Amino acid sequence: MSRTYWSQYLIGEIMKSANFLLWTILWGDYRMHRSRVLSLRVRTSCCVARLVSAADLTKLVVVACTAAIWRLAVHGEEREKREKKRTRETEEFAPAPQSLCRPRVRLPPFCAVYICKMKFGKKSEMLRHHRTVHEGRKDYACNKCEKNFGTNSDLLRHQRTVHEDRKDYRCENCEKKFGDRGNLKKHQQIVHELRKDYACDKCEKKFGIKQNLLRHNITVHEGQRDFFCEACKRKFGEKSQLIRHQKTVHEGKKDFECTNCEKKFARKAHLLYHQKTVHEGRKDFACDKCEMKFGYKPNLINHQKVVHDRRKDFVCDKCEKRFGSISDLLKHQRTVHEGRKDFPCDKCEKKFGQRVNLIRHQKAVHEDYS
Repeated sequence: MSRTYWSQYLIGEIMKSANFLLWTILWGDYRMHRSRVLSLRVRTSCCVARLVSAADLTKLVVVACTAAIWRLAVHGEEREKREKKRTRETEEFAPAPQSLCRPRVRLPPFCAVYICKMKFGKKSEMLRHHRTVHEGRKDYACNKCEKNFGTNSDLLRHQRTVHEDRKDYRCENCEKKFGDRGNLKKHQQIVHELRKDYACDKCEKKFGIKQNLLRHNITVHEGQRDFFCEACKRKFGEKSQLIRHQKTVHEGKKDFECTNCEKKFARKAHLLYHQKTVHEGRKDFACDKCEMKFGYKPNLINHQKVVHDRRKDFVCDKCEKRFGSISDLLKHQRTVHEGRKDFPCDKCEKKFGQRVNLIRHQKAVHEDYS
């Protein structure tokens, strides 16, 4: 097989292959080895150039020793036998196979420049990233629940936190415990430092977790809601939202009780907000355009956007009416277009589309609520 034919054939196969990234890594190792080990005379005499590269991967620069390319692509016993039969003079011009298979030179912190452009400090980290993210491999299975994971560390973390119920990391501010150091750090940044580093480029809403931003884009701006309640036909973007809705609205479950006034809440965040604003009287977020204060920063941001900036970024796709918040839009769609009345009065059989209207009715009509 001629060198020219082999080079052209190999290039075509590599570019078709899913292992193209892995080949580029080995190719980078070889180039580094060649620049440090082989002399200019040797490189000039045994290397051939075939193609010129372009960013879209339609072409590729190949300036390589044919023997090295063969070793990188095949790694077969047949080639090893042929290597042994070579003359001593030919072997002096060929790069050592050990340097190709197990390079001693550490790669610079680069990564899958052709796929996602992420960078890593170690080659092993990059290979693990490629294996788990781009190939989607999950080779580590839990022997207790058969759940699969991409890395052994993820498996051990799962077993430690889920099956052993260990929470070794405690927050110094609120004494909440976590099974993972990363979750503790995330909690401190979002809850105590009030950091929200991920902003939506469509409505400027900010999130503390990137996953919440992605979820927001899918459910709010793309309108994707694949989970619907069979009782009231309301749709949700996530299964957890559907389950919470069913528990709080249809089952009436409120598991979080205030120790000061015995008022119950469906979510712990609502309980904490109630305690801070009602019992502690804290309203730490003041509007710089009026004298209003808020106990929750998102309420301040929403107030400024709707009242002072008069922005209405959320449009109803049925009547094109605009709203300042997603909650107002959903409320409008639920009550006006779907005709739903999810808030019944426990004193009479009258129903209301909004909780505020139910409370107003109870205070005006029934003496027990006055």
